[in-house]
Amino acid sequence: MPDDTGSYIEELIAKAKGNADGFWDSVKPPERTEKNSIQFDSFDRMSWAWMTDGIPALKKQVDDLGEDFETSPWAYEDLFGIMHKADPQPTPEDVLEAKFKPQALLMKMIGDSDEIRHLRHETVLDDYNAAFAMLTMRDRIRKAFEDMQDAIAASDEANQALQDALSAAQAALASGEGMEEAAEALAQALAARGAAQEGAEESAGEAASSIQGAADQAAKAIENERSLMSSWGIGPGQLQKMSFEERRKLAERLNASRMAKFAKMIGAQRLSADAEARRTLRSKPTRTAGTELGNDLNRLSADEMTKLAMPEFDEDFWLRYGKKRLRMKKWIEPPKLDRGPMVVVCDESYSMNDRLDANGNTREMWSKAVALSLCDTARRGKRDFIYVGFASQGELWESRFIGGAVDVDKVVEFTEHFFAGGTWYETPLKHALDICLEYAAARKPKPDIVFITDDQCRVTDEFVEAWRAGREEAQVACYGIQVGGSGEYKTMQTLTDRQLSITALNANPDGITELFRNL
Repeated sequence: MPDDTGSYIEELIAKAKGNADGFWDSVKPPERTEKNSIQFDSFDRMSWAWMTDGIPALKKQVDDLGEDFETSPWAYEDLFGIMHKADPQPTPEDVLEAKFKPQALLMKMIGDSDEIRHLRHETVLDDYNAAFAMLTMRDRIRKAFEDMQDAIAASDEANQALQDALSAAQAALASGEGMEEAAEALAQALAARGAAQEGAEESAGEAASSIQGAADQAAKAIENERSLMSSWGIGPGQLQKMSFEERRKLAERLNASRMAKFAKMIGAQRLSADAEARRTLRSKPTRTAGTELGNDLNRLSADEMTKLAMPEFDEDFWLRYGKKRLRMKKWIEPPKLDRGPMVVVCDESYSMNDRLDANGNTREMWSKAVALSLCDTARRGKRDFIYVGFASQGELWESRFIGGAVDVDKVVEFTEHFFAGGTWYETPLKHALDICLEYAAARKPKPDIVFITDDQCRVTDEFVEAWRAGREEAQVACYGIQVGGSGEYKTMQTLTDRQLSITALNANPDGITELFRNL
């Protein structure tokens, strides 16, 4: 204890006054106080009110946590602001109400994290994804508040002890009695207060880690759901028309279907389809054919390029440029393909139940995945898509998607429908040919046929001849995709123009690239 006890107590009192009013508080109370650590405008509050009023599950989540933690409803608002606002700005610390400052520190920690920044790519100004993320993060948010609560309680206790020690030190200083004991108690209270604050900041870090982990999981859940919807041919435009509850019920329904694995199975196929779709949009020329006159500098002939580089021809060059008399390469662009409907004839016989890969996916599941990819390609090209399922001689059914319009119920139907019967090629192929002749008679673009089977069937020579003659009359191409089987294309070679194996589609991207390039 220093000799000048009074001065020492005065120093401790000055230090205590700067620390005794609560977590991250100033001694002088602000003129106004805020409860949100993120600044909200009227639009933000309206969006949050719409969410909690319109999504009962989210309102219950907020209310349940609010029963246990007094400040948590405002923390939910802050979290919504961080995820939903285009440019969330923190509330100045000096206007924050004392008891809301711990969670303000928490929000700052998570707002600066990579996980939240990644999640914001999905949630900014997106009501559905923001609400979906918060529902997904429920358990981790509760864990974060539990982590913070003990630290806040310990800090409150230490702060109260500091207040008491401060009062006792001031009284001792005024009376001149018991100053040594008061100074020692005040010094201990200050040390305990510092330790409590360090503990609170450490707890805030642990709580932030919980929420960051939840944000990472939420981002993956959003990506998985988007992939699932896309796999079923459901575009963003359709989703935007749905309410939150409708969209969640649809996602739950698709996730519960036996074909939910499609989202992963067609991933590589979708990449190839997208690449080919972009490729067809490019209008690069295939070759040059002579020259023509004009002023397109991108197509200057070699001799004009030479003149452009020579100062003595400068005036002549720009004079001819103004008159569009420069010699340019004449480019011939590739003809635009008149892509018609897709007719997918898919084997639903019992042998398609055989497993095809180590993940337990069957031949039928792979065949439906390919069919679904083609349906998605047709949808994007606004082309008709006709699915023809077959098994035994009397087992045949079809589902049509006109102009690329995708009906979820019909997609679920054709992916889950399975005869599990015998195998008879003649009826479904004749039916597919009739469809092609139907389009030809209506003078519509001719369809392409994709025949998907494990190739475990035989056909008569008479049918092969009739099939070839019919395709020649209708001028229809037919691709064959063998799913499993021997890989020898024994029957498929007699019926199709080109044969691909499903294993080739998996192991060799060129196979599926070729398929999407030509359809």
